[in-house]
Amino acid sequence: MAASPSPSGSPPGTAGLAPASGGAPAFGRQVVRDRLVAGLLARPVGVIEAGAGYGKSVLARQYQRELGVATAFVPLGPPDDDPAILVGSLRRAFAASKLSDLAAATDVTDPAAAVERLLDALAQLDVPLLAVLDDAHHLRAPQVTGLVLRLARGLPAPHRLLVTARRLAAGLEPLRTLPAGGYLDTRALEFTGAEASALFSAYLERQPSSWELTVLLEATQGWATALVLAASSQLTVRGLATSADAGGRRTVAIAPLVDPIVALLPPPDRAAVSQLAHLPLLSAAVADAVGGGEGTLHRILAAGLPLTQAPTGWWEMPGPVAEYLASRNELAPETARSAAGVYQRGGELLAALRTLLAARLPPDAARMLAAAPVGEVEDVGWATLRDVAAELPLASVQNHPRVLLHLARLAETAHRADVRTEALARAERMIDAEAGRADQVFRREVDAERARDLMWDERTRDGARALAASVVASAGADEAAARARALDVLGRLASWFSADGIHAEAEALLLESARLARRIGQRTWEAQALVALAMGFYFALCRNDRALDTLDDVLAQLPARSVYRALVQNFRTDVLIELGRYAEAEASIEETREIGRAYHEEWAIAYASWSEAALASYSGDRERTVLAVLETEAHRDVWYEQASGVEFLVTAADYLDRVGEHEMALERLAMSQQRMAGCERPVRVFGACLLGRSGDPAAAADAMPRRSLTMTSSRRSAGRCCCSGPMRHTGAGIRGRASWPRMPLTCASNSASRTRRSGASGRWPRPCCRSRSRRARARRPRSSPGPARCRSPCSGASSSGGAARSPSSRPAAPPRLCARSPRRAAACTRRSSSSSSGRTQTLNVAATGCAIC
Repeated sequence: MAASPSPSGSPPGTAGLAPASGGAPAFGRQVVRDRLVAGLLARPVGVIEAGAGYGKSVLARQYQRELGVATAFVPLGPPDDDPAILVGSLRRAFAASKLSDLAAATDVTDPAAAVERLLDALAQLDVPLLAVLDDAHHLRAPQVTGLVLRLARGLPAPHRLLVTARRLAAGLEPLRTLPAGGYLDTRALEFTGAEASALFSAYLERQPSSWELTVLLEATQGWATALVLAASSQLTVRGLATSADAGGRRTVAIAPLVDPIVALLPPPDRAAVSQLAHLPLLSAAVADAVGGGEGTLHRILAAGLPLTQAPTGWWEMPGPVAEYLASRNELAPETARSAAGVYQRGGELLAALRTLLAARLPPDAARMLAAAPVGEVEDVGWATLRDVAAELPLASVQNHPRVLLHLARLAETAHRADVRTEALARAERMIDAEAGRADQVFRREVDAERARDLMWDERTRDGARALAASVVASAGADEAAARARALDVLGRLASWFSADGIHAEAEALLLESARLARRIGQRTWEAQALVALAMGFYFALCRNDRALDTLDDVLAQLPARSVYRALVQNFRTDVLIELGRYAEAEASIEETREIGRAYHEEWAIAYASWSEAALASYSGDRERTVLAVLETEAHRDVWYEQASGVEFLVTAADYLDRVGEHEMALERLAMSQQRMAGCERPVRVFGACLLGRSGDPAAAADAMPRRSLTMTSSRRSAGRCCCSGPMRHTGAGIRGRASWPRMPLTCASNSASRTRRSGASGRWPRPCCRSRSRRARARRPRSSPGPARCRSPCSGASSSGGAARSPSSRPAAPPRLCARSPRRAAACTRRSSSSSSGRTQTLNVAATGCAIC
C-alpha cells in the first residue's frame, strides 16, 4: 500500500493548535475538571449521560490521562447498533491501541462469544486497561445493549469501562445504578462559576468580572461547547447577553459564537467549513481536497473553530457545531468523492464507503469497493461489508459484481457458508445474464472460488480440478488473485486430496500460490497455502524437517496468540509426534489449548485434545487416550458439524481401539459411517484398519476400497477454510511378489511407524517404512511367494489394555493391514528403475497385504 497522508493537520514542528498571529486563540486550552474526574476514579465503571457539547469526550480523555493506563477509545455511530458491527468496532479500537491479544479475542462471528472471550482475555491481563464507549446513545437494539451490560457487569479487576451517551436507551438504563458504577448526568457536567472563570482566564489572560461571569453562565447554562466558543471568539460579553434574548439556548450559544469565527476565514474556507461539517474524519489532506488549496485546516484551527484530534490522528468537529454548519448546505457529491479518495488512501475504506453513501452516490461506493485490494476489504470485516452491500441498489451491484466476490471470500473465513453460497450464486447469475459480454477476469475469479468449494467434497473433486485448471490456463499473468486461489486448489488436489498418491507438481503449485498471495497482500491465503505444502506434501513424503521448517516460517509471521497460530501448532504437533519429539509435541498441544481457552475458541480447545489423544494412543496410555477423546467431544462446535467432525470420529475410533477400548471405538466408527457422505474413503480406510486389528481380517479386506487411497482432511481454521489435519498420505512400502523387479520405494506419505520411544519398554521403535521395507526385502528369500505378512509387535492392543494378537495366530489369507499405521493412507508409489518416463505407479495395499512392516 502506498504511504498514506498523515491525518494530522498540524504543520511540522508545531503542537497542532497554535493560534495564528492576530487571530483568535485555538480550541485546545481545557480546564481540568477535578471534581468530575475524582467521581469517575472512585468506581471501575463510569457512565456519563449528557447532551451534545457538554464535554463528555473531553472529560473521558482527562479521565484517561489521570489514570495513565492503556486505553481503547471506541467512537460509536448508528451502524454500531448491530452486534457484529459493534464487536468489529471494539476489535478495531484494540488494534489501533496495539492491544493485539484483545483484538484477536474478539475475532469471531458470534458477538456474544466475542464478549465472553474478551472478558476471559481481560481476566488474564494484569496490566490495567480503560475501554471507552463514546456516543453510546446510538446503541438501542436489545442484542447490542445486552452485550454492553454483559461487558460492564463482568468486567474483571483491575480494568475500567467508561460509557458516554446523550441519552441511554432503555436497555442500557441499568448502567446508571450498577453497584460498581459511577454516574454523571447533564447537571453534573454543567460548568460551575469557578470552572467558567478558569476557562475565561485561560483565553482572555485576565479574570472576568462578576457581571461578565453571570452573563456568560446565564447565556450558556454551563454548556461546555458554548462556553469555549464564547471564550475563544471575538464576540463581546455584551453581544452575547443581547443575543441571549433572541431565542432558545442552543441558538443563542451556537450561532453568535460560530458565525464570528467563520467570518474570520477567507470566502473559500467558509464554503469548505460547511462541507467539512458533513464528514466523519478530518485531516489536512481532506480539508485541502475540499477547500481546493493548501493550509485549509490550519487556517480553520487558527480562527478558533473547535476541532479535537482523536487518538488515531484524525480530527473531528463537535456534534453541535457540525450540525449547525452542516445545516447551511447539503453534502456536495464533489466533496464526498474528494474525501472518500483521501480516506481510502489513508486506510479508511469503511469511512470512504459511508461518505459516498451519505452523499447518495451508491454507484461510486460500489465502484470503490469492487476495485479495492483484497487485503483492504478483509480489514473491513465480513459483517460490516454485508451491511454496506445491502445498502447498494441492485443496479450498482450488477454494474460492479466484484462486491459479491469480496463478500463471498470474507464469508468463507467466517464459516458463513450460507452467505458465501448466496453471494457466489448471485455473481454466477450476473455472469450468465451477460453471456458473451461478461468480464472474463471476473468470471475466472468466481470460477476459482467455485473450484475451492467443490474441492472439499470428494464426489466433486474432478470438477474442482477441471475448473481450477481452466482458470490457470486462461488467466493472465496480472490476475494474481484468481491464479493464487486456483493454484491452491490444484496443489491440494495433487497432494492432500489426491486419490493416486502425491504428485511432484504439488510443491510448485502451492509455493506459487503462496507467492502470489503475498504479492497482493493476502497473508491469510499465503498461510493456508504454506500449511498445505508443509503437511500435504513435505510431511506426506517423510520430509519431516522441511515440513517443520515451513510451519515454523508460518508461525513466525503470526502474532503470538493468533487463533490461526493454534491451528498451525496443531499441525506442528503431528510432525513432532512423527519425529518422536514428545516434549515439544506436548508444548505445542499446550499452546493450542492455551490459545483456545484464552479466546474461548471451541475448535482450538477440541483440536488440542484431539492431538493429545493421538499422542497418548501411540504412547500406549489408555486412560489418557480416553480422557482426551472425551474432552474433544465436550467441545463440539461448528467444526464438529463439518467434515472435520467425521475425521475426528474415525481417528478417535483408531486411537481408542489401539489401547483396547474396542466398544468405544466401534461406537465412533458407526457414527462416522452415518455421516460419511462426501468423505467416504477416509472412513472406509479407518474402518478397515480397525477391523484388521480387532475384528475379522477378511471383513477388513472387503471393507478396504479397491482404489488406492490418499487420506484427506477438512480441518479448518476458525473462520478460514484450510484443508488440514492428521489424515494425510501415509506410506505403504510394498513388498512385492517374486516376479516383481526390485525397485526403490517412494512413500506416498510419512510412512511406517512413528520414530518414538515405546512407552512400555523404552526401546526405539521401528524406523521409516522405506528403510524397513528394504531391510525386509533383503531378509526374505527371493523365491518367497506372495505378499509378506505383517510382523508388527503392535498389531494388537498395547500393553496397557486389550487383547494383543500374536503374528502367528493370524490367518494366512487374506492379508492384513498394519494395525500400527491406520492413519497412513493405503497408497504407496514405486518408481521403476527401468521406466524411462519416471511415472509413479500406485499399488493397492488391500490387494497386496501389509507392506509397512
